[in-house]
Amino acid sequence: MIKKLWHRIAGLRIANYRLNALLAAEDDSANSEFILSEIILHYHVLEKGITMPDRRYGFGLENIKELCELIIKYNNTFGCNSNQIIYAVQAIKEYKHIHISNNEVIRRDVNDLIDSVLDLFPNVEESSQPYMTDEEFYRASDKSFYEFSHNRHSCRHFEGSVSEELVIKAITLAQETTPSACNRQSVKVKLITNKDLVANVLKFQSGNRGFGHTFDKLIILTTDMSYWNYVTNIGGYVDGGIYLMNLLYSLYFYKIGACTLNSYFVKEQSIQVRGLLDLPKTEEFVAIIGIGKIKKNVTLAKSGRKEIREILRIY
Repeated sequence: MIKKLWHRIAGLRIANYRLNALLAAEDDSANSEFILSEIILHYHVLEKGITMPDRRYGFGLENIKELCELIIKYNNTFGCNSNQIIYAVQAIKEYKHIHISNNEVIRRDVNDLIDSVLDLFPNVEESSQPYMTDEEFYRASDKSFYEFSHNRHSCRHFEGSVSEELVIKAITLAQETTPSACNRQSVKVKLITNKDLVANVLKFQSGNRGFGHTFDKLIILTTDMSYWNYVTNIGGYVDGGIYLMNLLYSLYFYKIGACTLNSYFVKEQSIQVRGLLDLPKTEEFVAIIGIGKIKKNVTLAKSGRKEIREILRIY
């Protein structure tokens, strides 16, 4: 009883500490990293829109408007000290080029903001989201890890099914090779093959619009909190993240197309999805992966990475 009470108190203190860190970041909204994180989120949404299977013109206007305002704010305050700003400008320039070349008009207020950003960066060339065949997509699935890891990508262009047996092979490979804290192995895997259930689950997921209906199957990763206590509970999500990446590598190895989706369910959504899957109360969502056979030709989001100098600190 005393031990359980101590765990509860410790857990509340840790939760309060994490909450304070989040609130500090939100309060310091003029911080360069905070603004840069918002820019990255916005330009990646733009990249995804450009690469949609059934792309529509004039999409994401409010997102682009906010992105342009953020870039101008960042540049005026901090200058262009991150390649992420360049990636964002390149995506904006590509968006404008796509509309011009297809005789599509961008709403005037947004177009004016776009021009303001492009005037700040006159020498930045437009990006071009990678376009390749399915053979090119999987060309490194049996190469060195350097080539393998550089060529694995999320994909949003699916047509056709992959066998349940092949997917289980990929899950088995991940299960046999993923490390976990103290070998807890708290991660659970749900493979959804029923098309109606796939569609019902995706109703509650916020990031699959425009392509989720093309998934053949879904994989849902959860972590069983029975393996953790109030002090160590964040380890479930850490182990889940490690498992997720290893599973994505395994899917690529077996030439199964995959796209990772968030599982940031609010309480009501969580209750609904839990009911659909009959999940135990002890299991928490980690991530969702949409899988299937990719199309013969696919367009991928460029998803530029930060330079090593931006994330590495040597002591």
